[in-house]
Amino acid sequence: MEKFPMIFALVFALFATQANAQILNQEQLEPEAKMLRDFRENEPDEQLNISIPLYGGILKFNLIDDFEPVFQAQDARQFVKEYVPQGETVKDWTKMLTVLAFRNGGLSPRTNREMVELFGSTRQCAGHAFSKFISEENRDHGLSLTIFSSGCGNNMSGAYQDAIDGTGEQNVVFMFRDPAHIQMLQYAVRGEAFLEGDEPLGATEIDAIRTSLAPLSFCVPADSSEDCQTSRAAEILRKAQ
Repeated sequence: MEKFPMIFALVFALFATQANAQILNQEQLEPEAKMLRDFRENEPDEQLNISIPLYGGILKFNLIDDFEPVFQAQDARQFVKEYVPQGETVKDWTKMLTVLAFRNGGLSPRTNREMVELFGSTRQCAGHAFSKFISEENRDHGLSLTIFSSGCGNNMSGAYQDAIDGTGEQNVVFMFRDPAHIQMLQYAVRGEAFLEGDEPLGATEIDAIRTSLAPLSFCVPADSSEDCQTSRAAEILRKAQ
C-alpha cells in the first residue's frame, strides 16, 4: 500500500529536492497578502471566502482572523499552501492554516479511518502523540468529508524543518476525498507543551473552528449547492488578481 510521506505542520520540505516544483515564499506572496489586508480594511463586514482550484474541483473556506499566505508549492502530484496570522512566518508561528492536495490519493485502498491512523503516525514526538478520528460524512458526487485531530504534546527539534523543541502542536484536519484525489484543510496551533488529556483543542474548540471556516466545502462542476456558489468577496479577490 502507498504511504503518504508528510508531516502536517510544514509539508513544504517535500518539495525542497524536486526540480520541477513551483515554489513561492512569503516575499513572493506579499502582493496577495496585501490584497487580503486591503479587502479586510475596505470590507470589514464581509467574510473573506477563498476558492482554490485543486485537481478538478475547488476547495472553498472562510479565511479567518488575519491569516495571510506565507508559502505555496506544487508539482505534478502534490499541492500545499500555508497561511499564518499577520506578522508571523513559516518558521515562527502560533497558528497555521494549510491547504493540501494529493493527486490520485483517493485511489489508495486504505479506508479514511486507516488514513487517519497513518497521518497521525508520521510525527516524531518526544511526548504525547495522538491521532483522533472525529467524524465521517458522505456527500454527493462520491465525495466524503473526514474530520480528525492529531498532534504532539512535546516536539522534538528534528521532527521537521523549523520545529521548535519543547512546544506542543495540535492539528484539526478536514479531509475531502473523492474517488480519485484527496484535498485537505488543516488548522494547527503551536504553543506550550501539553500532556495527554490537556490538548488545547477539545470538542468545543474544534466545533468553533469548523463554524468559523464555513462555508467549508469541496465543489465539483456538477455541484449546485449554496456553499459552492461564488461569493461577492471571492469575486472581488479574483478580479483583483
